[in-house]
Amino acid sequence: MSEEVQAVIDYGRVGKRRKIFGWFFVGFTIAFVGLAIFHQADYFTGLAIYRIPLWRFYILEFRAAQSTYVGYNDGSPAIPVAIGHFLCSALAGGLTLGVAWLWRRRSNAP
Repeated sequence: MSEEVQAVIDYGRVGKRRKIFGWFFVGFTIAFVGLAIFHQADYFTGLAIYRIPLWRFYILEFRAAQSTYVGYNDGSPAIPVAIGHFLCSALAGGLTLGVAWLWRRRSNAP
């Protein structure tokens, strides 16, 4: 087999891998946006605890971190919440990738 034919075959394999890993990003994005919109977080204002959507929690925590006021918000809970948000989204992306891989494997079976 010539080198040119082998290069085309190898390129086809890489293209298939890229397509299957695209499903990871689809699942990750859907989970990330879905959690940001629908998941509720507790936000403490110093007087009361409010349950607000995650996207609003991030905005309020960012504003509090930008202010020069030193008070109740010294240890910002936004970082652990963001890490959990990212890990849940990565898990959803992995599950989507697994389903796509199984689907592809089953459809290619003889």
